[in-house]
Amino acid sequence: MNSQEGYIFGYPIDSVLNWVNVGYLVLVAFTAAFSVAVWKLSAVSSAAKDRALVQYQADANVKIHSADEKADAAVLQAAISNKMVAELSVEAEKLKATNLRLEAQAASAQRDAEQAKLEQKQIEEAVAWRVLRPDQMEALGTNLQRGGGSVTIGWIANDPGSLFLALQISNVFDRVNEIAPGTWKIQNDARSYSHRLLFGVFVPTLSNAATNVVRQALSAANVEFSTDDVPDAAFQLNSMTTTGGPPTADAFIMIVSKKPPM
Repeated sequence: MNSQEGYIFGYPIDSVLNWVNVGYLVLVAFTAAFSVAVWKLSAVSSAAKDRALVQYQADANVKIHSADEKADAAVLQAAISNKMVAELSVEAEKLKATNLRLEAQAASAQRDAEQAKLEQKQIEEAVAWRVLRPDQMEALGTNLQRGGGSVTIGWIANDPGSLFLALQISNVFDRVNEIAPGTWKIQNDARSYSHRLLFGVFVPTLSNAATNVVRQALSAANVEFSTDDVPDAAFQLNSMTTTGGPPTADAFIMIVSKKPPM
């Protein structure tokens, strides 16, 4: 088929058409090649994405598994901790009960110690010798100056505590005589009662005037005494018993044993 003669831009139309056809074919080939390249690239990219997805899922599964293991370990540790807390709570309650028991025992021991101290003090006071305080001796001496006469001061012969108190009272009489010589004539009388027990201080009635002065002086000094008659003293000598009668003085102060606590 004959091509129509003509020119485009100085070139024959057939040549231009041939060039156009060649360009179109080249374009089609390029497009096809580009499409194939794009397809291949897309396939490669999709495969890479698939591999990355698989790797991500694998990594995620590892992390999930690791997290599960850590969670299980944490749950186990929490259980162990809870058990330890429970055991410690039980031990704490035991210790608390033990402390309460020990505190109760300590309080009881303290009470026992205080009671023992009180009993010891009572025993010491019970066995201690009778001692006149300075204010008692002053009151006794001041009131003894209000009278005078003869006085017998007696004590238990085998009782040092009785003798000790008798000496204190005798010393007060001596001081009164130093102030006013001859006010009191003092006699001493050591007696023994082998068949009876006597306790305290006796001031029996002999002569009302002298006896009253002595009683008032002892009362002012807060020295307790009895006004009962003093039994005759009995002396046991082997198989023979002798009896001592009442003193002949105006007043009689008989100091016998200290009364034990009842």
